[in-house]
Amino acid sequence: MGESRLAGGYGDNVLVLLSREPSVLFAYWELSPATQLVIVGKKWGLRLWSRRGAHLTLLREVFPSFFCGDWYFTELEAGASYRCELGWWENSFFVPLLVSDWTETPPVPVPWRPPLPEELPEVRLLVEAELEVGVGYFSWISPLKKE
Repeated sequence: MGESRLAGGYGDNVLVLLSREPSVLFAYWELSPATQLVIVGKKWGLRLWSRRGAHLTLLREVFPSFFCGDWYFTELEAGASYRCELGWWENSFFVPLLVSDWTETPPVPVPWRPPLPEELPEVRLLVEAELEVGVGYFSWISPLKKE
């Protein structure tokens, strides 16, 4: 039996923007053979936009190799919204061919720390019991012990 292999492409035009880390996005694209013929010889590239409310800002224009099919955008703001366009420049104007969906980078996570003793449920129960009974949890005296 022969090995099954994944297709190298599906012949579709697609541009996907994925969040990889709070400050890194990954763009992946595939162009059909017919579309590749359209943009051969043109100055093409990717543009990355950010969005804050209704305000859009063009952050980057990059020109990766036509055949690489992916690109990492780094040093971005965490917790922000981004969109990518793939297209070419014609007479100083950008002509978008594909546009990704809006993608949000996650916020920077709060560093983990062990819980403080008073934050543990067991400790809270012990403190409450101590207040009710009036003795410390570890300070009980054995009735068998003679002084």
